Amino acid sequence: MRFFDRWKKTVTLPEGHQLTNWRANPTPYVRCSPGGVLVANLGSSSDDSIGEALGVFSEIEAALLEGPRVVLLNHGPVRISDLFAPSTPRVRKTSNLIIWLILDDSLTGWREESKRLQQLLRRWYQLGARKDLMIGQIAFVPGDGGSETSFVVSLLEGLGIAVRTFDSDEVLLTDVQRPEGVTICALGGEQHSSFRTQVDAYLLTVNQEKDSANEDGDEERLIEIMEQERNWLAAKIAQADAAGKPEPRWVMRAVRLRALLLAADSEAGWRALCEELLAREVPVIMMADRAGEISQMSWPEGGVAIPVFPDEISFRLAAADLNFSLESTGIVAMKPRELFVWASEVGTPVALNVYRDRESPIYYPLSAEDVRFLTEGKIPNRST
Repeated sequence: MRFFDRWKKTVTLPEGHQLTNWRANPTPYVRCSPGGVLVANLGSSSDDSIGEALGVFSEIEAALLEGPRVVLLNHGPVRISDLFAPSTPRVRKTSNLIIWLILDDSLTGWREESKRLQQLLRRWYQLGARKDLMIGQIAFVPGDGGSETSFVVSLLEGLGIAVRTFDSDEVLLTDVQRPEGVTICALGGEQHSSFRTQVDAYLLTVNQEKDSANEDGDEERLIEIMEQERNWLAAKIAQADAAGKPEPRWVMRAVRLRALLLAADSEAGWRALCEELLAREVPVIMMADRAGEISQMSWPEGGVAIPVFPDEISFRLAAADLNFSLESTGIVAMKPRELFVWASEVGTPVALNVYRDRESPIYYPLSAEDVRFLTEGKIPNRST
C-alpha cells in the first residue's frame, strides 16, 4: 500500500503542526521544501522541454551553492498521524536530497534531440557524482506513463537514480513541521517496478570515462567517448521508436514558438519564425464550435482570419478574453504545414497569436498570399 493511501481519511492536524504537500505541476519550478528537500518540477508539455529542464538544473545548482540541507526522511511504512508529536517515528538523516517531478508530457521531444539529451544526462550524472555535497536524487514518474516515460526511466536508472511511480494528482512529498522545530519528510508513490532488476550501467560508465579524459586533459579521447555515447543514445532512441512513437501533440507551453513570434517584427526575426513554422512538427491549435467548425475572427483593419494559437495556455487566455466557455469550445490541432495547405485550399487568411503579457495579445496576420507562399515552402516578404 502506498504511503499516502494510509491516510486518505480525514486527519486532524494537531496544534502547533504544519503540513505541506507537493504534487507535480504543469509549470516548471524549483523550490526548497520546509524539510530541506529540493523539489525540481519539470512541468507539463513544452516545445523546448530539454531547454526548460536544463534551466531547472541551473536553478538546482544555484540552490546547492547556498549550503548543505539536512533532511529527516521518514523510514518505513507509517500513518501520517505517526509523524505528529510526541511520536518518535523512524527517520533517516540525509543531506541535499533532490526529487524530480516528471509528468508524462514533460518528456515531449526528448527522443528528437540526442545531442541535447546527452547534455541533460550529463548534468544528472554530475549532480550525483559530487563528492563534496553527497547529493541524493529520486525521480517521480507517472505509473501509467507511455513509451516516452519508459525510455527516460531506463536512462535515469542507468545513471543510478532511484525512480518512483505516482498516480495522477498524488501527493509525492509531504513535510510535517512539528512544534518542537523538527520537520519530518515522507515520500509518496512507490518504487518503480524495475527496482532491483538488471540495469544497463553504460551511461554511468561512459560518464566516468569522460571524467577521466577531462582529468587527463585528453580532448581527443573525450570527443571520441562523446561520439560513442551519442551513437549509443541514437540506437536506444531507434529501439524506443520501433516499439511505438507517439504522434506529436499540441503543447501546454510553446516557449520556443512564442519567443519567435515576439521577435518577428524584424526581418531576421520574421525569417526565423517562418523557418520554424515550415519545419515544425508540433501542432498549433485553433478554436472550433461543437460541430467542429473552425472559428474565425474579424479585426477593424485586418478583415476576417482564423486565429491560430501556439499553445494551450494562449488558447485558454484568448477564450477567456472572448468570453468563450471552454466546455463549448473545441480544439482543432494541425501541424503548421498542414494548416497552410488547408487554409490555402479554402482561401482563408490566418492570424498567429502570441501574448506579450496577460493584457497584451498580439496577432500576426498572414494573408492568403502569405499562406500560399508558405504552402510552397517559401518565406513571404514581411511587408505582404
